[in-house]
Amino acid sequence: MSTPTHLAEYCQCWGFSANHLLVNHERNIYRCGVLQRCRSLDQAAQRMAQNAVSKGNIAAAKTAAQCPELQNTLKSQKVSQVILVGNSIQEIHTSAMKHNRAARRTILTPKHKEFGMATARYPGDSNKIVIVQLFRG
Repeated sequence: MSTPTHLAEYCQCWGFSANHLLVNHERNIYRCGVLQRCRSLDQAAQRMAQNAVSKGNIAAAKTAAQCPELQNTLKSQKVSQVILVGNSIQEIHTSAMKHNRAARRTILTPKHKEFGMATARYPGDSNKIVIVQLFRG
């Protein structure tokens, strides 16, 4: 679960892209298969993340999934979601993999073949971000 130095340095530079790299790095370690990025899941995740920060709470990300334009994306095939909050992508990812069994289990589920992710920064708190990760098998 430790991030190799070269990956850690890359992740610090690229922010959002680091999220995808970290997830696929973990899946590679555990031989779960590399996930393909899905634009429609990225868009759904972005809508959910923006809803969370605009409402000021993480539960709002889940209620965003109820809106009609996301229902087709999220309901057409079973989609698993991970919603996390923290100060950096790397910190959130490391914490999820070490301390959050549900997030870890979702990230490492071998049946998942594609995923989408998004981040949003809380207004007025430049260090606090929400990450929404959507996985589909």
